[in-house]
Amino acid sequence: MNSGLPNFVEHFHPERSLVIGTNGISLSDFFSASVEDVIA
Repeated sequence: MNSGLPNFVEHFHPERSLVIGTNGISLSDFFSASVEDVIA
């Protein structure tokens, strides 16, 4: 997990958060996916 993500979530209360890259969704998968696939 990205070490800054919990702080971001605590301060901004996003409905959803995504990690793209290392330990998350690969960059190529992210850019080739539809918006519906990414947020589902």
